[in-house]
Amino acid sequence: PPKCAFAQSEIDYLGHTINAKGFKPLNTNINAIVQVPNPRAAKQVHSFLQMANFYRKFIYNFTELTCPLLPFQKKNMKFYWGEREQIAWHALKTALTTPPVFLHFPL
Repeated sequence: PPKCAFAQSEIDYLGHTINAKGFKPLNTNINAIVQVPNPRAAKQVHSFLQMANFYRKFIYNFTELTCPLLPFQKKNMKFYWGEREQIAWHALKTALTTPPVFLHFPL
């Protein structure tokens, strides 16, 4: 890809799509996050949370959504995947794909 792009109405830059209205997460990155399968180890939950954290500014109540998943970030955490964790996992994926996932530039 070229290093410079002039007179573009929309560009993809640093994981975001930017246009005159504002910016939103890059679709390819969101698709990658959404396609992550259910975890089988605490380390997989930790990796998923790191990916989702990059887009936390687009997710209302990010901390509340991820609260059931946060204990898996501790070292030597015994892995247990119950209904509460599954609901939080699904809610986080849904929040990343449900409009409005767009931040407007201040006027």
